[in-house]
Amino acid sequence: MKEFRRDIALILIIFIIGIATGITFTEVFNSKKIDALKKQVDKNNCLEDKVDVECLKLTIEKHKIKFSHIVLAQAILESNNFKSDLYKRNWNCFGMFVAGQRLNFAENNYDFSNYAKYSNLENCVLDYVSWQKSNAYNISTEEQYFEHLKKNYAKDENYIFALKKIIAQNRKK
Repeated sequence: MKEFRRDIALILIIFIIGIATGITFTEVFNSKKIDALKKQVDKNNCLEDKVDVECLKLTIEKHKIKFSHIVLAQAILESNNFKSDLYKRNWNCFGMFVAGQRLNFAENNYDFSNYAKYSNLENCVLDYVSWQKSNAYNISTEEQYFEHLKKNYAKDENYIFALKKIIAQNRKK
């Protein structure tokens, strides 16, 4: 019986060491990938005045946003393809309002019920990440996400249709 317990203990120790090693290698791999994305974002001048879809894609990927293709479509729709005054003046490509009950990255933190103003595109994306983690953390499918956006984000009844149309157009490119 003692040998059996010793063998089980040895197996558990090996198992735990294997998990710890796997986690360590995953973190190293992910940090290298994030560093490469940061360099790519900087190389593309994504924080400068002229930001394009590629910069936004890189920034979204860098922050590991769920349903990134839907989020990209939201930015294109909400910012009128990065031409809206709200985007040009406030770096607000998602039409975000200042949040009152979650972490936010807006410069006008206490200007509740008004559109958020950001110092750069990345802060806008980080604010969206915060919104997503606060409001959509348990959503696992695209359809659930679309339904959530329809109920909690969109003001236009055709919002989801418009997003799906933009996604289809982006896939053709």
